[in-house]
Amino acid sequence: AKEPEETSRLPGCSPRPGDNATMRFFVVRPVSMSNLQTSVQAGVWATSRFNTQVLQEAFEQSDHVVLLFTANQTGHFQGYARMESRPDRDLKPNIWGKLSDRLGPSFKAAWLKQCMLPYSQTDALGDNDSPLRNCRDGQEVPAELGEKLVRLMYQQRSVDLLSLPPDDDDEDDLLRGASRSRSRGRPSRGRDEGGRRSRERQGGAGQNGVWVP
Repeated sequence: AKEPEETSRLPGCSPRPGDNATMRFFVVRPVSMSNLQTSVQAGVWATSRFNTQVLQEAFEQSDHVVLLFTANQTGHFQGYARMESRPDRDLKPNIWGKLSDRLGPSFKAAWLKQCMLPYSQTDALGDNDSPLRNCRDGQEVPAELGEKLVRLMYQQRSVDLLSLPPDDDDEDDLLRGASRSRSRGRPSRGRDEGGRRSRERQGGAGQNGVWVP
């Protein structure tokens, strides 16, 4: 009998990863829902140059690189995607508008699940001292924790992220948000456009400034 998809190490991925497959998981924080929707629609993603280098090395050294998406100020995880190619400067250049010049090359990303999983349901998965909601953009999480999170997301009701209202369609606003984030303190490895701003305001579902579906 075929095993339920929920038991897979990476639900939605075909063929199923074997027991010996190497898997690495990284939290990804789009600066807005609009950027996340661009990823879903175009099947690509791009991040800071530093994060791009980290992801490329992971892609070359492991069987599966999984991106765990949580858009800034939403209080939710929106799903996960598998990195499908090396970064490529010829892959949909300028798709990120004015942010494109500040990012590394885009790479293919196959979305395996779209959902809205509240942070409150993920807190029990990780360390109490460093819950998943506090992960910075580009932060790698242990494979065991990553597998638990994708299985939990896979069990959620599917949501068409493209049907949700974009929270910020103005590229200038996105750029200003990115600049504010980078100017608030010393540079942090793996921090993208809005990591600190997100952590200061998100807090959890239902609080002020948190987008609720």
